[in-house]
Amino acid sequence: MKSNQDIPPLPDTIIWDKGELVYEHVPVLKFFDWNVHRLCKHQGAVYISGHDISEICHGGDFRRVQSLWGEKPSEDIAKFIAWPVDAFEFHNLIIGETKESVEVQRYAIVSQNFPDRFFFHSEPFSGKLKNTQWFTSPKIINLIPKDCIPNSKSKMIMLYKLAKVLAWLESKELVHFTFAEDTCLDAESDDIYVSGFMNIYNTRLSEPVDSLWSYEYMPPEVVIAGRYMPTISTLYGQRHALSVLIYQLLLLRHPLRGMKMNSTISAEEDDRLSMGECALFIEHPTDASNRTDPRTGEVKLIKSSYNDFGHDIAELFERAFIDGLHNPNLRPTPSEWASAFERLINTELPLRLRD
Repeated sequence: MKSNQDIPPLPDTIIWDKGELVYEHVPVLKFFDWNVHRLCKHQGAVYISGHDISEICHGGDFRRVQSLWGEKPSEDIAKFIAWPVDAFEFHNLIIGETKESVEVQRYAIVSQNFPDRFFFHSEPFSGKLKNTQWFTSPKIINLIPKDCIPNSKSKMIMLYKLAKVLAWLESKELVHFTFAEDTCLDAESDDIYVSGFMNIYNTRLSEPVDSLWSYEYMPPEVVIAGRYMPTISTLYGQRHALSVLIYQLLLLRHPLRGMKMNSTISAEEDDRLSMGECALFIEHPTDASNRTDPRTGEVKLIKSSYNDFGHDIAELFERAFIDGLHNPNLRPTPSEWASAFERLINTELPLRLRD
């Protein structure tokens, strides 16, 4: 295996069976060790592996992405999710200063482009993707331009579209481990765009997989088990991550991060227990311990609640964070979320949501 120092720079053009692939040399994004470059002559992007082809992780990514070709999204879904359209190996041949050639084999995966509206265009955020991390915290959301912040109805429309994308993935027995971080939002068009197809796995795989979820979206059973889990269980993990993201976007807080202290050993141990075996919904109707100040015993008043979004949405939140928090098979599906948001969008919104 070659070290990073041994890897030669990339050429500006790759020759493949469909002709020349000319791309911008500076990557617009980076996923783990894959660089994402915009194409110059075609609408699209190319993902190029950063190491030699002998890297096992790239080989696994490459073959898994190839397997997605047979599951091409329908037209109404394709506009909301990045999807691979081709993948190939190529030789990166460089002539060094000593006139000795160095040959490296790499992978390239071609996909449609990131639509321009999902990038910020004003400083200091220009060129950054409008992914969900900007929209789930009251401190962070106040940093971005106000015209980029979606109102409540806009959020519901975008969450409806996201739930439809995940419902389609479930219908194909696919799980996207990082969709919660890799989904971009555009307030002007009410559109979403799910990137990160490198982290889509087939639930029919037999071997256990590393879930790849961040702690923020990792379901309690995975926190307890230590990340690795049977692939069939990842479906329930995806449902948990979707419910968490919906709650965060609508209420600007995490549904499980409250005031209850579950360990005094360390902050890390407390967090592990709070997100795992001791996970408790901060709005639990009969257990207020996760919204009770441990120093004073005072129960914190929650001004905005999951109940503010109507019966259908409230019922799904209860299934996600009360009934199904520690019982994965009880969690709501993306299809159920999509149906609930569709009904809410097409009816009169509660007064407090008409912002």
